[in-house]
Amino acid sequence: MGQYWVFVNLDKRAYLTFGMSTRFGEIYYNVDIWRLLMHFQWEGDRVILIGDYTINFPPAVLSAAEQQEWLKNHSPYDWISETFKGEHGGLSPTHDTGSKAILNLSNHEYIRGDHFNGGGQHPTMHQVILSRISWSHDPSMSMQGPTLWNYGTWAGSRLAIADIKECESNPRYKDITETVFYEVYKVYELDDPHERCDCHLCTKFREMKNNKFDPYEEPESSISPVTFESNTSLQTCQPTLIHRPFILPAEVRSLIFVDLPSPSLAACALVCRAFSSEATR
Repeated sequence: MGQYWVFVNLDKRAYLTFGMSTRFGEIYYNVDIWRLLMHFQWEGDRVILIGDYTINFPPAVLSAAEQQEWLKNHSPYDWISETFKGEHGGLSPTHDTGSKAILNLSNHEYIRGDHFNGGGQHPTMHQVILSRISWSHDPSMSMQGPTLWNYGTWAGSRLAIADIKECESNPRYKDITETVFYEVYKVYELDDPHERCDCHLCTKFREMKNNKFDPYEEPESSISPVTFESNTSLQTCQPTLIHRPFILPAEVRSLIFVDLPSPSLAACALVCRAFSSEATR
């Protein structure tokens, strides 16, 4: 039957369903997470798109009390569906995100909307958000091409929408747009090549690919927290640190980064194996 997904607010103990759109691919193309954040006033809360096959939550997302509570249930999905308030959340996608950015208040990162404002068959900002906040141990996502995003690096983080200029003026926040742009457009290329399109976004992607852009080229000592800053209810949680190269699952990394320098590939594989081992303990 496939894996079902719901959009969850852990702080408000609420979740959204989308009518007949229950599979990841259906949500990916038909539901606008960008607009839902504003419509339901979920900005600043811990949010995650979670699949019903998953066996636990991302590291350090839950408080100790929440962790004990969901362990009394059969699965994270069961805990959410049985104890959280459910609502219908269908909103059609919009492409007008050019002057805005999605801001991760937990990891101090942001993604610019002007790189995902092409319309038509091009990746959009709500799809970018889904690629970062999805979480499940099962990679089945009802999408063509490789499934990449079942371990979203923003899953459980606190998100907000802000003006790009506001993000650029804040030195605490890092712009990861180029990395995410390359990731998402590479997935689209594997599924439906963009060589036919001459728009400025597809042209930019081809230039990055031809120049062997390495989205994970950073000093080896650079690490960042996966989750968010502690607040009053989460002081008992210790943030889990991983090297930034962990973004995509190892099984598809070779498809996307066949031309990357070997040190980067080795670092990606090493961190991915370490994270997978930790998640299964």
